[in-house]
Amino acid sequence: MSSPLEPGRLEELLADRALDALETEDLDELSRLLGDSPHLEDPTYEYTAAALELAFARQDGSAYTPLPSSLSASIEQRLLALTSPGQAPKPRPAPDLPARHRMRLTGALGWLVAAGLAIVIAWPASDGEPAEAREQLVHLAKDLVTWSWRVQAGFEGSRGDVVWSPQREEGYMRLSGWRINDPASEQYQLWIFDRDQANPIDGGVFDVSSDGDVIVPIDAKLGVGEAYQFAVTIEKPGGVVVSGQDTIVAVALP
Repeated sequence: MSSPLEPGRLEELLADRALDALETEDLDELSRLLGDSPHLEDPTYEYTAAALELAFARQDGSAYTPLPSSLSASIEQRLLALTSPGQAPKPRPAPDLPARHRMRLTGALGWLVAAGLAIVIAWPASDGEPAEAREQLVHLAKDLVTWSWRVQAGFEGSRGDVVWSPQREEGYMRLSGWRINDPASEQYQLWIFDRDQANPIDGGVFDVSSDGDVIVPIDAKLGVGEAYQFAVTIEKPGGVVVSGQDTIVAVALP
């Protein structure tokens, strides 16, 4: 006759199996437990481990590999399904399984799924592919704001917008039809107007090398509290610490 199942032991073994961290004796124990009670098999640990592995995938051993937006959306939807009642593939509870054990199993699974979902939602932006990173932000950020550029005289025909996530403090500029600049003589510089700061925050210098769509990551030099306006000026190469704002070419605000 099998000994009583220690509360929490099964979930520990299932989690270790999903992480490929089972010792031989532990694997034997899990096989015995599932052999006696196959209805306790729970595939959601593997789903979560797979999502975590994808999220931590590395390129060249140094930088995160950006997921295609379709794949990241699929993972997010799968993880959301696992946290939604009636949608996740759940094991049938054993009639003699103590209630406290079922609660601990559910709690542990919920924590793992939440961790996987958080990593997918917080997927790092790709410096090498700003268009793809922008698409990921637009798809995943629930607090996203989008403001269109209002250009000044001399920049008629320039279009685009700013997308910004206050929670992530991440955003991107989209520019189309902007005047191509010569980096040796001048550069564009972004300024972020924050209600918590007396002076605008430097959002980074950038160049426009095409009159087509150009996507530029926002590189805030300070933490941003509540952004209420973005502005672009023309400055000397390398930018300035404080702008006289006499060369504003475009602003974006609600």
